[in-house]
Amino acid sequence: NQSIMKQEETKAKIISGAVGSFLTAFAVHPLEVVKVRTQAQRTPVSAAVRFCSPECVILNNGLGDFLLPKSSLNCMDPTCGTNKTVKVPRGTQRGIFGSLRHIFFKEGVGSLYAGLGPTLTMGVPNTIIYFLTYDELSRKMSQRNLDSQWTPAVAGAAARSIASLSTAPLELVRTIQASRPQSNGMLSEFQMIVKQEGVVGLYRGLAPSLMRDVPFSSIYWMSIEYCRNKWLDHDSNRHRVDRLSAVEHAGRALFNGTVSGLIAAACTTPLDVIKTNQQLQVEVVASPTTVLLSSAEGTRSMHTAAATPTAKPTNFSSLDIAKRILAEEGIQGFWRGNVARMTKVAPACACMIASYEVGQKLYLTE
Repeated sequence: NQSIMKQEETKAKIISGAVGSFLTAFAVHPLEVVKVRTQAQRTPVSAAVRFCSPECVILNNGLGDFLLPKSSLNCMDPTCGTNKTVKVPRGTQRGIFGSLRHIFFKEGVGSLYAGLGPTLTMGVPNTIIYFLTYDELSRKMSQRNLDSQWTPAVAGAAARSIASLSTAPLELVRTIQASRPQSNGMLSEFQMIVKQEGVVGLYRGLAPSLMRDVPFSSIYWMSIEYCRNKWLDHDSNRHRVDRLSAVEHAGRALFNGTVSGLIAAACTTPLDVIKTNQQLQVEVVASPTTVLLSSAEGTRSMHTAAATPTAKPTNFSSLDIAKRILAEEGIQGFWRGNVARMTKVAPACACMIASYEVGQKLYLTE
């Protein structure tokens, strides 16, 4: 029955997407924790890279950027943002693997995965919607004879947009809750945003993320499909007719994901630099209990325990930030941190696409 087969395929994609999300997060999250901790111990909190406030930190677990309270990281003092446990050795002295080993033996495996739960809550649904949408759009375009070399780019861009629009309200509310010690329930936060700003308010701050993620998705899927076609040509030239084993399929998917992730990350690093600078637009006002956070998620107040200096909130556009980077650092400033980003993005992309493809193969063949 075609309907039953379709349901089984959808179920296989959902399960594979969820498993892939977990595996990707487990592989990448420790690297992000090490980065955050080393930044916290050697840089003043007010100027720490990717720190959005004295109480919050941005973590990327391979599925996306997520704002978390520092209290979710057991190594952080939530009042000042510094390490309160054993310090991580400087990356220039022992490297990232030395730092991982140091944390593992001194504090245990739990410290390497601190804050993982909240990021999975937001990241897994987004990833499942993203992959399901891409597959469905690609299939529909092929059925209507719209299949071309640009199909992966169009389907990838649309899938990322739909996935982001679907989960943006939830991520915004979670971000607001993470940014202050005490907050209302999720439903109350939704109602408050809609009452004050309308439905549009639920998508506040989404544009900077889409500005980076949509081009990344287009380039990524174009590269994935190109690699897949090259593998098909390779098999055709060798007159291979037998099916790939799960191990062979996994190896090819890992290769495809790594190469595609590297290409997409390198091409979109300037957009990531601009987005990061927008997230770092933190200004404070003269109040012992309030901080204004101006970021990609909008401007809102948060509670702090200590007095803060006076400053005016700012809200620079992407173009303003691009002009400032070009004037201060030159064209190379747009590729600041490119190697580090590629090092993290490539294995995340490889792990996710391999888990998604092989998971479907194993589920449907049983």
